[in-house]
Amino acid sequence: MRSRFSAFCLKKYPYLVDTHHPSLHEANELNHLEKSNNKTHWVKLTIHQTAQGDKKDRHGQVKFSALFNDHDQFFVLHETSRFIQENGQWFYLDGNASIKNAEYQLKRNGPCWCGSGKKFKHCHLS
Repeated sequence: MRSRFSAFCLKKYPYLVDTHHPSLHEANELNHLEKSNNKTHWVKLTIHQTAQGDKKDRHGQVKFSALFNDHDQFFVLHETSRFIQENGQWFYLDGNASIKNAEYQLKRNGPCWCGSGKKFKHCHLS
C-alpha cells in the first residue's frame, strides 16, 4: 500500500499499472491515470488497519486514509483495499472508497504540500 501511495506522489504511473492485478487492467489504463491525476498532489497516508498480508498469506486488506490536494482544494480518500499475492508479488485488486472535503491547516513555515521544496509561505501562501 505504501509503495502505491508513493507511486501516486511521484507520478510513477507505470508502477501503479504493474501492481494492479493483470486480470483487471483496462484499456488505456496508464493514459487514464496520467490525465486524472495531473493536478493531484498527494500529501499524507495514514494506515488504520491491516488484515493478513504477510509473506505467507495469499490475500491482504488495508484500511487507510490519504490526504490530497486537487485544484487547490484538500480532500481525504478513505478506502479499504484488497490485495492478492501471486508468485511472490502483491497486486491491488479493488477497494471500497469514499472521498470527502478535508479541513487541513498548513503551517506557514512548514514545507508546501505541492512538493516544491519551498516553505508554504513562500510558495502557495503568497
